[in-house]
Amino acid sequence: MKRREFVHTIRAAGAIAHRRKDVEFCRALINHNVVHTETLQTRLKLVKKLASAVRTSVATLIHGNWASH
Repeated sequence: MKRREFVHTIRAAGAIAHRRKDVEFCRALINHNVVHTETLQTRLKLVKKLASAVRTSVATLIHGNWASH
């Protein structure tokens, strides 16, 4: 796995875990252009057996809506 792929995977996992420290880390990765929202959306689609509410919440985080998190 290439470094950038690894970072996107870590970011997606952090968003799914949804712990405060993970959300803050994810926010920083996006704000510093370390990860790309398009790639994260693709990764999210690959995750199986994820509750609809969790999937929606993660998608919201990917799109940068941090106000409610």
